[in-house]
Amino acid sequence: MPFYNLLCNYLQDLKVNYTCEYIFAKSYKGTRSTGNVSVSGINDYSVLRDRNVLVVEDIVDTGATLSQLLPILQDSGKPKTLEVISLLDKRLGSRKMEVAKFVGFSIPDQFIIGFGLDCNEFYRDLRDIWVISDLGVKFATT
Repeated sequence: MPFYNLLCNYLQDLKVNYTCEYIFAKSYKGTRSTGNVSVSGINDYSVLRDRNVLVVEDIVDTGATLSQLLPILQDSGKPKTLEVISLLDKRLGSRKMEVAKFVGFSIPDQFIIGFGLDCNEFYRDLRDIWVISDLGVKFATT
């Protein structure tokens, strides 16, 4: 959420009118993707109808979460436009299922924590972004 908060602050500085709908999508347990995306937070997709929708992501790695989330938003909400902004884009050797149109930083293929990113709900509160060590993973997953 820190990236989202900063983005909202900048939009306020620009005096851009916007509304927010919160949706949470999760596909990781520990340092591995489960392959399944759980979606929660939005009750009425009709609020997206004919609107310009910007999905705010903290990180895009394989794009699996977005590849399942975006069709749900498109089919259920029928937005005018649907784009993705992400603070981080992980450089992977394989092709991604889905990519963000707007990206802050491209990062190497390592598991990172901090600035809202977590490992089993640990380390989310760190102010900076870090590559997690094996010891840190062990602590968070046992």
